[in-house]
Formats: sequence, C-alpha cells, structure tokens
Amino acid sequence: SFIFNDFDKHMKRYVSKVIDVKNEGCLRTLPSPVNDVFGEEYYLSLNYGRLSIYAPDYGYRNVRMKRDDLQGLKNDGVYYGEIASGQQEPAKLLISLRDIVEIKPLPSMQGADHTINHLTISPDGDTFLLVHRWYQYGKRYDRLLCIPRDGSDLQILADNSMVSHVAWINSTVVAGYFRNTKGKDGYFKIDTRSKKEE
Repeated sequence: SFIFNDFDKHMKRYVSKVIDVKNEGCLRTLPSPVNDVFGEEYYLSLNYGRLSIYAPDYGYRNVRMKRDDLQGLKNDGVYYGEIASGQQEPAKLLISLRDIVEIKPLPSMQGADHTINHLTISPDGDTFLLVHRWYQYGKRYDRLLCIPRDGSDLQILADNSMVSHVAWINSTVVAGYFRNTKGKDGYFKIDTRSKKEE
C-alpha cells in the first residue's frame, strides 16, 4: 500500500488516501494530509495552507488563504494522527508553533512569520525532525529541531540560520546540508543525543 495527499471537494479540506496496490482500490481516507508516516501506526501533519502563503513551493492552494485566515501560533503547528486505529477525527495538535518559537527564541523571531516543514520520523518511530523557518524583512532563517514522538521535549540540533534537507542515518544520527556551529555551510552529521557534529 502507499499513501498520498488529496483534496476532499465536499468537505473542502486536505486529506490523505491509503491505496492498496494489489486490489487497486482505496483502503481508507485519513481526515488530514500527511507529511510523514511511521508504517501503518501514526502520521505527522502540518498546515499546508500556512505553507502556501510563506513557502508556496511546499503548500497547497486548493483553498486560497490569506494571512488573516491563519490561526495564531498557539493553535497551529505539528499534528499527530493514528493510522492503524482507523481514526476518523483530524490529526490533533501535538506541538504548537508558539511552543517551537519559545524554545531559545532569537531576536530575528520577533514579529516574524513562522512555518514548519520537513517533518521526518526516525527509523524506530520514537523521534522526529522538523525545520522551523521564519521570515523577517524578506530574509529567511532556519533551525533544525529533534522531538520525541509524544512532543514532550524539544531539542535544537542546528541553530545557525540555514538548514536545508536532512535525513536519518539511523535512529540517533541525522545528516543534512546546514550551517554548523562554526558558521560553515556544508554536509554534516549530528548525533541527536550528544549533539556532536561531523
């Protein structure tokens, strides 16, 4: 089976569909879009409407949104949904953008527009990565966070204004292109426990 995001015209909201390859049919429709999944157990979602405004390359535009349409940082962020249970309720807010912004806030975050992107679940499903991006006076800033599945403890892995794509090497080490603690841009590995860079 595989999963992809879609738009429900009747409900006027983004959903995701699980497709059975052998039987060529839709096994079920989840009531939220997915950004990453862990097997058939759970998925993480985010607000694609927010991305359509601030990062249009990643957002969806079936529903045209303006800044005034967005929920506040307290009511938007990372959403968690279950797959195996057949849950029909939309994914629940796990971590708010406000929570993310309040972790070691930087001066450039004041009055900025905030998004999250690139949710990436670890191979063992226990933690996930996210890229927190904010936009201030036409400039983009990034940082990389690592978070347990239950959203209990947010850890910053890279916080030097530039993070591109990242991936898990194993359940404790990530690799990606970002700016390291010495201000150098390049490909690095980070141990999510020790925070050691290579």
